[in-house]
Amino acid sequence: MSQRAAGAISIAAAGSAPIPALDAIAALFGLTAAERRVAGHVAAGLTRKEIAAAGGVSDGTVKSQLATIFDKTGTGDQRELELLMRELSPPLRSS
Repeated sequence: MSQRAAGAISIAAAGSAPIPALDAIAALFGLTAAERRVAGHVAAGLTRKEIAAAGGVSDGTVKSQLATIFDKTGTGDQRELELLMRELSPPLRSS
C-alpha cells in the first residue's frame, strides 16, 4: 500500500465565489424556475429583502419560496442552502 497523499485544490480570484451549477441543482431537487432563481440569489449571498427586490416580488413570496426550497433540499436556512449549493458545484477551472 502506498503512503502518498492525495487531494484536490480549487483556486479562484480573491473575493470571488464559485457560481453553482443551478440547472443541475434545480433538476436534482425538483426546483421550479422561480425556486431556481431564488436559489441562485441565495448562492450569491443576497438577503431575503434583496431577493424580493431583484425578483420584483413581495418578501412574503420569497419567504414561501425559500420554505419550499428548504423542504426540497433538506436545508434549514439560507446559509445551509448556500453551503449545499457550493458543495454541489463543480470546481472552477480558468484558462
